Amino acid sequence: MKYKFALISVLFMAITTPAFAQFGSGIVFDPTNYKNAVLRYLQLQQQLQQLRQSYSLYQQQYQFLQDQTRQLQDMNNRYRAPFSQWHRLTSANTFGNTGQWVNGVNTGNLSAINSGYSKVVPPLPNYPVTDFSPNLVSTIQTERGMMELQDATNVQSLRTIGEIRNNSQQVEAMLNRLESDSLSPDARLNTQVAVLNKINAANIVLARSIQDTNKLLLQLLEQMTQKTAQERGQQGEELSRAVRVRQIMQQSFADAHRQASPSGPFRLP
Repeated sequence: MKYKFALISVLFMAITTPAFAQFGSGIVFDPTNYKNAVLRYLQLQQQLQQLRQSYSLYQQQYQFLQDQTRQLQDMNNRYRAPFSQWHRLTSANTFGNTGQWVNGVNTGNLSAINSGYSKVVPPLPNYPVTDFSPNLVSTIQTERGMMELQDATNVQSLRTIGEIRNNSQQVEAMLNRLESDSLSPDARLNTQVAVLNKINAANIVLARSIQDTNKLLLQLLEQMTQKTAQERGQQGEELSRAVRVRQIMQQSFADAHRQASPSGPFRLP
């Protein structure tokens, strides 16, 4: 309304001014200047409208950014939750033969693991294979090889478990710091860069955890593979024994068939 009133005033003055000029007032009406003034006024009015729109847009953006920076209150009580802790293995060690085993699986020390394993699992004796038949020697070599592979896999599994358990306290401390930083209301820990840093740290921890899980799964797969190979070897040995027994029986029946018998020759069913 104010803009319309101002425009009407300007037009009224423009209309009355030539009348004064005709009576010697010295004021001359210039239509070109008047036209340019009106155009400038309209342009200023358009610019004012654009400024109002820009101001409204900037105000909305500012309100959006302000809402995005608003933090949840009382994050510790809302989201902090207890989790199970890693514990070191303990044993009674009644006869003094489990202490090294426990030490090895708690620290990952290879010498302690080897010593503890040999005290619990009897070592393999050295067989005088030269005193046995070739078939028995082959059987002994196969079974001993499988047991040696089982011992190696068991020791490696104990070492992996010990390394993971030995690093668990450091990992737990780092996770506690990451949790505290994530739930902290401190503005310095909630900037865009700080949040990205915490996300990167969490992703690294996740990758390390997946790596440890894969190590344990690999050890389990090795044990399953060795167990399957051992079962396969036993099945092959049973088949070989069955074939040898069949051959012996067949040879015995053949020998008996060649010999005279009152009731007639023997025949295999």
